[in-house]
Amino acid sequence: MTEFSFKTQPYKHQKETFVASRDREYFALFLEQGLGKTKIVLDTAAWLMLCGKIDRLLIAAPNGVHTNWIKNEVPTHLVCESESYIWDGPPGVKKGRRLNEVISGPCDGKLRILAMNIEALRTDRGFRAAQAFLLGGPGLMCVDESTSIKSIHAEQTKAAIGLGTLARFRRTLTGTPMSQNPIDVYSQCKFLKDTALPIRTLTAFKASFAMEELCSFHNRTFKKIVGFRNLDMLGRMLADFSIRLEKKDCLDLPEKIYTTRYVEMTPEQASIYKAVKDKALVMLSQGTLTTTTALAIAGKCAQITTGFVYNDDKTAVEIKNHRIAAMLDVIEDGDGKFIIWCPFLHNVKMVRAALAEKYGHESVVTYEGATSLEDRDDAVFRLQNVDSCRFFVCTEAASRGLTLTAACNAIYYGNKSKLEARLQS
Repeated sequence: MTEFSFKTQPYKHQKETFVASRDREYFALFLEQGLGKTKIVLDTAAWLMLCGKIDRLLIAAPNGVHTNWIKNEVPTHLVCESESYIWDGPPGVKKGRRLNEVISGPCDGKLRILAMNIEALRTDRGFRAAQAFLLGGPGLMCVDESTSIKSIHAEQTKAAIGLGTLARFRRTLTGTPMSQNPIDVYSQCKFLKDTALPIRTLTAFKASFAMEELCSFHNRTFKKIVGFRNLDMLGRMLADFSIRLEKKDCLDLPEKIYTTRYVEMTPEQASIYKAVKDKALVMLSQGTLTTTTALAIAGKCAQITTGFVYNDDKTAVEIKNHRIAAMLDVIEDGDGKFIIWCPFLHNVKMVRAALAEKYGHESVVTYEGATSLEDRDDAVFRLQNVDSCRFFVCTEAASRGLTLTAACNAIYYGNKSKLEARLQS
C-alpha cells in the first residue's frame, strides 16, 4: 500500500472517513459543520495524486468559501505541493496567463487546484474555464456546501452535473443534505453519478419518497408535496456512497449551552410595531392582505424589534431600543471571541459601531453579502489569528463553509426564517 503522511494529524473520525472513501469514484460527506470535511477532501486529493490517479482538483463552493479553501485550508492541510488559481470573474491578460498555467502548463508534480464560486458555473466564461481544467487531465471535482445544487432545474446544478461527468472522482460536502426536504438530495446524487441512486428520474424519486396532492390556483393545477415516506429506504440507498456524522458521534466536546435573553421594546418601538400590526389586521379584515404584503409586513416588524426600520426609499431609520445594551451585557459576562449573527445589513452597522466604541475598532470585523472577497478573507484571518480581534459581526453570508473555530460564543442579535442558514450558522 502507498505510504501516506498527513500534514495535520486527523481526528479519529476524519482518518476513518478518509480510509473508507479515498479510493471511491464518488462519495458524499454528510458531516455536521465543524467536523473537518475540507481536510478529508484535501487528504483524499493528495492521496489520489500520490497514487497517480489525478493531477488536479476543482473546487466549486459558495462565493467567499472558495477563496477560504485556497488561502486557509490548503496551506494548513494539503501535504503535497500545489499550484492554485482562485476564480474571481473573467480574467484579464495577466490573470489569464496564470489561469492557463494552472489548466495546462507544467506544474512539476504539483497538484493543480482551481477554486470557483458555484455561481460562476452559470456563466459561459466560468463554465468553459472549469471544463478546460477538467479536460486537461484526470481530476477530482468537489462541490462544497452541495445544497447549492439541490434544485435539478437550476442552471448551476445542470452545469455542475455536466462538469462532474468529466472528473474521474467526485465529492459532495454538506452538513445539511436535506435542508428543506428529502428531495434536496436527488440532484446532489446526480452530480456524484447518474446511477448513484437506483431511481433514475425526479418524477420516480418523488413518487417513492414524497406524498403529493393536487392543488389549484388561478385555474392552474399542480402537485404540492404534503409529506414524506420511505425515508429509511432512502437512508439505506445513500449509505452505499456516503457517511453521515454529527459532533456527538465524533468529538469529546462539552454540550452547547443555550441562553435566552428577553429584551423589552422601548415605548417608541412598541408604538411603531403596533401601528404596523394594526394596519395588517385592517387589511386582513378587508380581504386585501396578499401573501407578498404579509411577508413585507413581517419583515418590517422584525426590523422594528432589532432597533430600526427601512423606509420605502431603503434608507434606515434607527429606533431607540434596548437590544444593543442587552448584547453588550452578554459580552461583558462572557470570555473569548464572539460571532454575532445579524438578520439585516443595518444591524451589522449598528452592532459594529457599538462594539468599536466600547472595545476599539481593531476588536471587530464584519462579513456580509457586499463584503469584497479580499475583506472576507481578512475578516476570517483576523478572527482566527489576531488576539485583539474578538468580534465577528455577520449576516447569513457567513453561515456556509467558513472555519471560525477561534470563537467559542455565538450571539443571535435577531433571526430570520431561513432554516438552512440557521442550521449552518
